[in-house]
Amino acid sequence: KNYFDLIISDRPDPIGPGKKLFQLEFYKNIKKALSNNGIAVFQNGVPFFQKDELKDAKKQLKSIFKYSGIYLTVVPTYIGGYMALTWSSNEINLTKPKNIDKKSKIIKKLYTKYYTKEIHRSSFNLPQWIKEI
Repeated sequence: KNYFDLIISDRPDPIGPGKKLFQLEFYKNIKKALSNNGIAVFQNGVPFFQKDELKDAKKQLKSIFKYSGIYLTVVPTYIGGYMALTWSSNEINLTKPKNIDKKSKIIKKLYTKYYTKEIHRSSFNLPQWIKEI
């Protein structure tokens, strides 16, 4: 309880036993496991094909976390374009520039071939049709 700073859930499709990983009880258990400043991230598939999955996750996370939202990434081996991820936290709003700028000091120390502060910011700039989900 109140232990993890980061929980990432790369889930299967919400069918069969995997359905439990998309239910409110699962999100409540994740919330209990997070530290006060913790962040949880959930893979929500491709919005173009899995719109309802994303809509349901967004609604449930909003109901139990102070901050939550959607961000996008590209997974070249995954069919359908953008991959949607939902995030949630009780203390940290990932979309606020001050939180991104705080992390930029850490980012500068990392060598990556992809990730930058600008990529981070752009991940939260959603197309209108995804905002409306």
